[in-house]
Amino acid sequence: MLREHTAPGSFLVARVVPVLDEWLISGSMSTLGPEQAEEVLTMAASAAMQFPSLLFRNPERLRIGWEMQAEDRARFVEFFGADLVVVPRAEWGTRWAEYWRFRHGNDAPAAGDLGELGDGETVGLIYDEREGLGFFADFGALQEVFQRPELACQPRYVQVVQQYLRDDSVSPVALRRCAELYPDGVDAVLSQVLRQKRFTWRKGGEALMRRYKPEHLDRPPQPQFLPFGPRLVESVKRTPPGRRGDKPASAHRPGGLRRALHSASR
Repeated sequence: MLREHTAPGSFLVARVVPVLDEWLISGSMSTLGPEQAEEVLTMAASAAMQFPSLLFRNPERLRIGWEMQAEDRARFVEFFGADLVVVPRAEWGTRWAEYWRFRHGNDAPAAGDLGELGDGETVGLIYDEREGLGFFADFGALQEVFQRPELACQPRYVQVVQQYLRDDSVSPVALRRCAELYPDGVDAVLSQVLRQKRFTWRKGGEALMRRYKPEHLDRPPQPQFLPFGPRLVESVKRTPPGRRGDKPASAHRPGGLRRALHSASR
């Protein structure tokens, strides 16, 4: 009945819910004509970018998203040689442009504005398997204090560690990675900064993350890549950034910056 009164190329607006292994239509339905295609595609892309959990309710979309992220991470490691890289701020533009062209072709515009990353001397890039790619301001100083715990009594280094710890917008990945890389320094640094002489990462590290970063620990991990189909990707490309409604997915600095990793098709 619906097909008889609907022009080819129209869109069905309905609620779809998972029931066991199936997806069923629930509630009322309406249609939008083919002439409204661009508006519908823009709305769909905006909703997915603002609320990616809606897209990832579909297990197949979630699986493809993880596969896309794993592939992208492998290319990152191929270019930089590791999943953690520290770049001097003065070299950031050149290095990121080189990577962007390596990843997306010589004609791709090099994205990577560090205007909101503060005035740190370095930028850390960590491509975590689960959290994806993140940018971390002044990560070189954080790394240095864990390498040389005697620096933890100096105000500059105390401030850096406190920012990474207490800013709830900053992922726990940065501190966890430093704890893994410098197990001989993590206890000394954090006991000094926290003023807790008996603190150890082995016994208190997760509780510390839980105290300062509960949202990160409570949020189920999701891919940074949104597996849109070709038609939706083309619509996103045609839509000005200010109208997309994109909600940045990941990247971090003391202060709260997050970075959007643009959607890709499969």
